[in-house]
Amino acid sequence: MSFALSLSLSFAQAAPESVSNSPPLEKVSATQAINAIASESTPLEPMESPVNEPFQLAAEQHKWARLQPGAWREIQTVTETFDESGQVVSRNVTTQKEVLQTVAEGKYVLLVQATVDLGGKRIVGEEKSIALRLETDGAGLITDSRRLKDQTLQLVMRDVECQVFELHYQDNTRKLTDRVLYDPLQFPFILRRETTNDNDPADGSNKGSGEGSAKTLQLIEVVAQAVPYRLGDQLLNCSCLRTTRHRAKGETLRLAFSNINVPGWEVVVWSTDFDIEGRRDRWSVTTLLGFGETSPDIVDNTSSK
Repeated sequence: MSFALSLSLSFAQAAPESVSNSPPLEKVSATQAINAIASESTPLEPMESPVNEPFQLAAEQHKWARLQPGAWREIQTVTETFDESGQVVSRNVTTQKEVLQTVAEGKYVLLVQATVDLGGKRIVGEEKSIALRLETDGAGLITDSRRLKDQTLQLVMRDVECQVFELHYQDNTRKLTDRVLYDPLQFPFILRRETTNDNDPADGSNKGSGEGSAKTLQLIEVVAQAVPYRLGDQLLNCSCLRTTRHRAKGETLRLAFSNINVPGWEVVVWSTDFDIEGRRDRWSVTTLLGFGETSPDIVDNTSSK
């Protein structure tokens, strides 16, 4: 028996009249007492802290790394340049072949060769090996990567719950930040990517910690899915990605149809450059001429010419 309970019983036996004259006390169990105290307290709001983990894109979710070395594609880009009156002043055709060489340690290497037809002349470029990172498709070093709070992205006809990551990396002398909305189950997996320039805040001052304090350089977002596109005798199931790119002398609008079974994903791309006054000064169309791949999850190698 506790000291407090013993003292209460002694007091009750010593003064029975005072107790009998008082109204009877309601019997309360210990559990009821604890619940009563808890109900009077202000409840604590659950804290949602993001998981501090870096962004790592799985190889099978990347446009090149999902394939084995030797996978290739050939694309052709027709470009026209305009003067201030809107007249075409030049036209060139570039054919480019890309071959996957290696995939290792979060990087992939492409062997690239371009041939340009300009003014009746054909210029054959040298073969170049380009090493790029899976997470950014760029060569710059990633200095920091972390997960933020999940976010719901509104796509056509439905909402998608996305993981959100922030990546800091270098591109030559620029320090860039990517904010990525990622769904590991939904092609093209990275459903939205916004790139900002940490060296160039929108207000001209030093970058603050608030969202949108740095100037947006590029925004890539999925704007349509399940879009059919005819390639040869096939109808390919494509996603449409829109890219808005801000340049020092204007802006670029880019639309691309992408299919998961094509190396590099892009089947056709339309791109238009606008000058600072909003006039069209250049546009281009890139089409897929042919491709081949040796991915282990596809029995027959796909080829189109």
